[in-house]
Amino acid sequence: MSESSEDIERDKVAKQEKVVEEITKLVSTSTIPDLKALHDAISSGETPTATILTGGLTNYSYKVAVSDPAVKPIFVKLSFPYALWATDKDNYYDLQRTVNEFTMMDMFAKIAPGHVAEPFVCHHIPADDLNPYEMLMLVTEWCTSDEQLANQWLDGNVDARIAEQLGTAVAKLHLQPFDPEFNQAVNTTVADCVWPAAKEKFTELLSHDDGENNLTPPSSLLCTPCKRFGLLAREFGSEKLFCLVDRLKVSFESKEVFTHSDLHSFNILVEKKPDAAELAAFGPTGNFMLCDWEMASAGPVGRDFGTFSAFPVLCFLTNARLGHTAVALDLRSKLHLIVDAYLSALSAEGKDVEYVNAAYRNIIGFTGYFTMIYCVLRVHYDMLPVEGPELAKVLDSLGVITLKLLKLGFDDSTVGLTKTELRKRFNALLDIELNELTPQAGKRRNRRGSQLRASGTIISDSGVFTRDTRRVTLFKEKTIKENVTGAIGAISSAVKKGGVGVADGVKGLFKGEGEK
Repeated sequence: MSESSEDIERDKVAKQEKVVEEITKLVSTSTIPDLKALHDAISSGETPTATILTGGLTNYSYKVAVSDPAVKPIFVKLSFPYALWATDKDNYYDLQRTVNEFTMMDMFAKIAPGHVAEPFVCHHIPADDLNPYEMLMLVTEWCTSDEQLANQWLDGNVDARIAEQLGTAVAKLHLQPFDPEFNQAVNTTVADCVWPAAKEKFTELLSHDDGENNLTPPSSLLCTPCKRFGLLAREFGSEKLFCLVDRLKVSFESKEVFTHSDLHSFNILVEKKPDAAELAAFGPTGNFMLCDWEMASAGPVGRDFGTFSAFPVLCFLTNARLGHTAVALDLRSKLHLIVDAYLSALSAEGKDVEYVNAAYRNIIGFTGYFTMIYCVLRVHYDMLPVEGPELAKVLDSLGVITLKLLKLGFDDSTVGLTKTELRKRFNALLDIELNELTPQAGKRRNRRGSQLRASGTIISDSGVFTRDTRRVTLFKEKTIKENVTGAIGAISSAVKKGGVGVADGVKGLFKGEGEK
């Protein structure tokens, strides 16, 4: 049985006390400096508090701190053996994902130091009378870079200094040796959500017409306005459209590189602006931190930067509709700058021209994949500075872009195109939508800064799946009791490894004996 959003929020509050209780026990035996300092403060009479952090509905997140500002806070994430967006708690969502997230954060800290929070502990919490489900608690350092990069895309001003850092760091990740079976259960969960919804969406586009080329969908999942979107889908035809989706699925299931798998701008934290009113002002270093690693797994080379590119494309379309042509074009240039930094890093590490060209083609295809998710699952719309008919116009263009990007990324006609040729076609697609969306003279709107920054809201990756997927059967039939043993076993083996506490035992599992 699923829970309402109100039930989930109440449960987050109820678990604050449990978080404080577990953290207090953990830090009492830890040798990790930040945790030991927290223990010393508690022993001196400080009372720890767990503050709920806003976000999505995959996990609960908290900031645990004491009143003494000299003692660093810590970040705590509670994970459950089910997804909070699921139709039924008895449908399993692999709890091992949290152990894997710890592993990935630890690895990324070594290859890209300073760009991920240090993971401290992955701790098992058994079920009890008040909490009927076993949980895993991930504890990391508190990240001082706490503004999402998405704010900058919404502002229309993106710090170019992030380009080389982000591109190089992700290239290093993609070049790491990897286990192709690592964390594949998460991909299964995503696939079981996205593909049925996409099939339903495209079937509706192909078959429903009210006589004016407007979609009149019976399904509440199909939320995107579809006049031009529907026309183009019918122009493609069923065979071609589903052939492109099938090729996307084949690529999605490939295991070419080690990927973050959820590399959108809401999962990239940057420095706060010194003055929120100054849209072109940025923090001192241009540093970033990459978070939410629970979906990391082997995957296609283009998935990460395809996922990354979707929100900038949406912001491009939004600014076009607002009449901010120069802003839209600058956002496109910044997107190219970041993607090119990644491709250049691949070249610098020895990848040949053919590989880089194919990687860019795959990035374009997976940009279409993630804009498809926007169209199907209605995500990341709330914070856009357009609404009503204006938003409908933007989303119709997004649907058109989705189909054209899937064709550019997965159609036979684009195999072998160079990066330069692909870039030219990509820009041409956006130019068409720029002309389509730009309002008549005199209709230019005032720009607004990020509504996310103004509200203090943090949007999690899991928001992608929170609204409408409750109506879709997401998971194969597997019970929690059958599956939770593996994740707990990983924790147990870590503890047995050195005869130490859970916190330092799990640290030893991934860092090696004696390494702190």
